[in-house]
Amino acid sequence: MLAVYEHGISRIVTDQKVFGAPASWQVLDPGELIERAVTHLTGLFRRHAPSSGRSCCSPVRSKDPLMPFRLFRNRSLSVGMTVTFIYMATFGTLPYFLTVLMQNVHGYSALETGLAFLVPSVAIATGTQLGERLTTRLGTRTTLIAGFAVGAVGTAVLALGFDADATYTTALPGLILSGIDQGIVWTAMWIAASTGVAPNEQGIANGMASTTLNIGNAIGLAVLTAIADVGTDGKAGDALQTCHRGRGVPRRPAHRGGHADRASDHDRSSSQNHRTHPDRRRGLCPHGAVSS
Repeated sequence: MLAVYEHGISRIVTDQKVFGAPASWQVLDPGELIERAVTHLTGLFRRHAPSSGRSCCSPVRSKDPLMPFRLFRNRSLSVGMTVTFIYMATFGTLPYFLTVLMQNVHGYSALETGLAFLVPSVAIATGTQLGERLTTRLGTRTTLIAGFAVGAVGTAVLALGFDADATYTTALPGLILSGIDQGIVWTAMWIAASTGVAPNEQGIANGMASTTLNIGNAIGLAVLTAIADVGTDGKAGDALQTCHRGRGVPRRPAHRGGHADRASDHDRSSSQNHRTHPDRRRGLCPHGAVSS
């Protein structure tokens, strides 16, 4: 393991140069972004393969390997690893989008956002307790399928709150339903990952499932944020809202007096700028829309 760490440290400066210039990635469309990322990651693994192969293959020939490959023959563990990947690539990305919704769209402060997350947190904690009972009564497979199915319904209901004019109360049923089922799946997938594994190898199995969990979160969030960015032409915040107004979508009403005053001041300032600088009156926006 020390050899792996040493090699990784020696290569980190070189590999950071590939991803260290975000501007070159921001101009790509989703398809090009995914293709470029896969190409660079493939090259990264190829560069690390020789030393990683020596580090990994040496323990395999020992009597007590770090990660016995025979564990992959455990169907329950393999299913558990797959489920952890899917779970974090889907449900695991929700906190990011919820945070963006609450802070960037509804204008919540950091404290208000944290308080808003109390409800889904309690729902998830409740679901973890239900997951243990359901797995014992219905079996791991049935619990996982039911949890994902009902969780998808809860996420669809949650989408009703993904609107500029929606209130927190609108999103509340989806937050509760989705949260409970996330907790159910969370418990069931770790039970699956540990089933059939010897007591002295439980830590190894947990590490394998945790690895796929984090990989799923990274890949799922990257793909979903790329999809969410489609049609925005790289714009965000006020610039994107201005484009939406140009396409006939009304600006969201501020939910507090202070925000309303700032929005009014911003509109008056924009109006003065338009009269002073006529060339700024029209700007290109996504889908051929123009700001006015």
